[in-house]
Amino acid sequence: MQDGRFANTPEAQHFLVQGTPTSLGAMHRNLAAQWAFKLQTAASIRTGVPQAHLDFAQASPEVLEAFLRRINVSTVAAAQEVGARYDFAAIRTLVDVGGGAGGMAVTLTQAYPQLQATVVDLPAVTPITHTLVAEAGATDRVTVRAADVVREPVPGTYEVAVVRELLQVLSPDEAHQAIQHIGAALIPGGRIYIVGQILDDTRTAPPEAVGFNLIFLNTFSAGESYTADLHLGHFFVSHCE
Repeated sequence: MQDGRFANTPEAQHFLVQGTPTSLGAMHRNLAAQWAFKLQTAASIRTGVPQAHLDFAQASPEVLEAFLRRINVSTVAAAQEVGARYDFAAIRTLVDVGGGAGGMAVTLTQAYPQLQATVVDLPAVTPITHTLVAEAGATDRVTVRAADVVREPVPGTYEVAVVRELLQVLSPDEAHQAIQHIGAALIPGGRIYIVGQILDDTRTAPPEAVGFNLIFLNTFSAGESYTADLHLGHFFVSHCE
């Protein structure tokens, strides 16, 4: 405080001012929603019904858009890590399957200007994806297409597929079907990058994956933070054959 007026500390100025690139405001909304979901755990276990159930095919556009905007902050952060860890400089075509708000595709095309990306998601989701991609000014680099990848092929052919937190909201059999359809959309030698929470075989670590299991328990009828062995032994078995 100076002269009877308050001012931000450097930390507050960096993290708490809305509209700035370093603001944690959107992340706070996402974390607050996650805690609200987790506090339903006892009731979800007692009833056997997820108490904060989210059905992407049936939810209202307003509920879906609010959800996608909240989680897009963490999607962008994940995309930045993927883009830094793996070299996409020689890649021309990429599909982001279950891409929601498009944060993965938009961020990767910003980092790799030669990249043309396609976001594939459910018909109920893609109108929202169109809006958010346009807000990001990325319509020249990011295309949006509708498909239920559990039940139908992924439209188009690509060099790389990114699957972020899609398998975790599906049952094992549904995840298996999705991987088959995604694999069929890749050129020979194409690659699939799975980004999400993966448990070790004890199912008690890492803590973040265990925590996300509580969210899945309360929000989805099927799905969980699956183990690495299940990814390799079930989801990919037919594709590898």
